[in-house]
Amino acid sequence: MYRIGVIGGGAAGMMAAVTAAEHGAQVTILEHTDRLGRKILSTGNGKCNYTNLHISKDDYFGNHPSFVTDALSVFGPQDMISYFKDHGILTQEKRDGYCYPYAGQASTIRDFFIRRLEELSVAVLLQTKVNKIRVLPDGFALQTAEKEYFFDRLIIACGGKAAPVTGSDGSIFLLLKLLGIKLQKMYPTLAPLYVSDEECKLLAGVRANGSVTLKIDGEPLCQDEGEIQFNKETISGIPVFQLTHDAVAALDEEKKVTIWVDFLPKMEHDETKCYIEKQIEERTGISTGQLLAGMVHQKVTVAILHRLKLPGSGAAGTLSSKQIKKIVSLLHHFVFTVSRQPDFANAQATRGGVCVDQLDQNMMVKKIPGLYIAGEMMDVDGKCGGYNLQWAWTSGRIAGMCAAAGENNA
Repeated sequence: MYRIGVIGGGAAGMMAAVTAAEHGAQVTILEHTDRLGRKILSTGNGKCNYTNLHISKDDYFGNHPSFVTDALSVFGPQDMISYFKDHGILTQEKRDGYCYPYAGQASTIRDFFIRRLEELSVAVLLQTKVNKIRVLPDGFALQTAEKEYFFDRLIIACGGKAAPVTGSDGSIFLLLKLLGIKLQKMYPTLAPLYVSDEECKLLAGVRANGSVTLKIDGEPLCQDEGEIQFNKETISGIPVFQLTHDAVAALDEEKKVTIWVDFLPKMEHDETKCYIEKQIEERTGISTGQLLAGMVHQKVTVAILHRLKLPGSGAAGTLSSKQIKKIVSLLHHFVFTVSRQPDFANAQATRGGVCVDQLDQNMMVKKIPGLYIAGEMMDVDGKCGGYNLQWAWTSGRIAGMCAAAGENNA
């Protein structure tokens, strides 16, 4: 029976610990916060979008897509759904393949793992921070403030740097560097984007359905559609989150990053223009400020008029064809300039981390037999929609299974 240490009590860490224990190992979790699975509780707006039925390698970023494909073939979305069902957790599928626990509570998932850890007699050491990792000829020694722990195998699943309040503060990466493990530069992703335009302040509080296009140095790179959220300094919402992976890299290279918002993605430009002209013709006396009332949020109208320096009190009938054309253009292509990198504090995931070319298909570090990496710590990040949690389950399951089996070679 192997003694396995798991550093980190999040999604990947708990999955790795449960799996290793199910395969006969004696397992101990070392978690430096005061409770397990804190980040799980905030996923899916508290409902836990734990996987996605439409997952493919194209939903993940990184330099080695085959690494992701191979892992998902071992333990993918249907495997996770079946695993939960076998343990009494039913799944409800929503739009775009998003899967949630049927109870609609993220605590259902977190509490399941805590209960399962107890059933399998996994030792859980909370508020236990690992300060040093030593590689021994026959295992590993972990030094904490209180004592030193010894294990035959070690799984590290501490998360990235995103949402540090949940425990993933990135401190473990300093220890990995000391072990000679190569890291890709880390950026926050699935995060609100800061913009410098005054109009963002005017739009604060608005939630509008639309599409967003990311442009790097004026060239369109990627696009998404859904509910866009505006705050005083940021543009947010799932469509924006889907663009952040590419945006942060471009910002780091000091390229010009802009977000083009289409507030009426279901309408063609000519259709929008004809509609506005008809409103002006049929609604005699309507003001410029009232012109778009039936099309978009009033604050969107305010922002458009502000950018065009047009008064909202003026008569819409006095607008020139050129001004109408500019209004139409802004309804479909309102440009915001991204001013700086997002914050890790507001991010849901991390781009970068442990380079996966250092790992074998068992999630083991090739040059350190018996050491496994799982979850967000590695240079694999997915889109918003259950993809990152599935990666936590997949990598944790494989790491736990292989560590318990003593598989030290690819």
